[in-house]
Amino acid sequence: VLTIDGKVRVQLALRSIYNVYNILAAYAVCRECGVSADTISGVINNYILKNGRVVRFTIGGYDGTLLVSKHENSVAYDTNLRYVAALKEPCTVMVILDAVSRKYFTSETSWLWDIDFDQLAKPHVKKILLSGRYCNDLAQRFSYSGISPERWSVCPEIPAAAKQLAAEGSEALYVVTCFSDRDKLLNLSDVRKEAL
Repeated sequence: VLTIDGKVRVQLALRSIYNVYNILAAYAVCRECGVSADTISGVINNYILKNGRVVRFTIGGYDGTLLVSKHENSVAYDTNLRYVAALKEPCTVMVILDAVSRKYFTSETSWLWDIDFDQLAKPHVKKILLSGRYCNDLAQRFSYSGISPERWSVCPEIPAAAKQLAAEGSEALYVVTCFSDRDKLLNLSDVRKEAL
């Protein structure tokens, strides 16, 4: 919950600093235009995030949250990883890297080294699954992180990784990927998206 002006309470759909910045900016503009604080909080609290950056789903016994990052943008990835790291519930994390955007015609993945994957070195992150065409690049990056190799594994094919997840767990699941890869998980038959 975010409290503005000491009295206006806003429920956060996504607990990230950038979401807070966006809410505060919208609130400030509306107040400057003469909209009442109650009206603003009512609208924000009833707003359903529809942009596809955060998608809730289930797979097997997992309640999943897909956190979508911009392609090759370490800040976007770091923000999503920081969100997972700040949680205290036991969870599994899946990182999918199956596509590299059009600006990298050579499938260049050096940008992975700018992402702070060490944020996942938390006791509540029980296991990490790396998947997609570039999972070996991810594995190489993870081998230089502070995360014990016993806590992460590789499954190149996204459908096979999804079946593995569906068969083995029931804690929270967070999937971090980019826009090009989001539907490669969400469109699988084992995955049930929550209606917006």
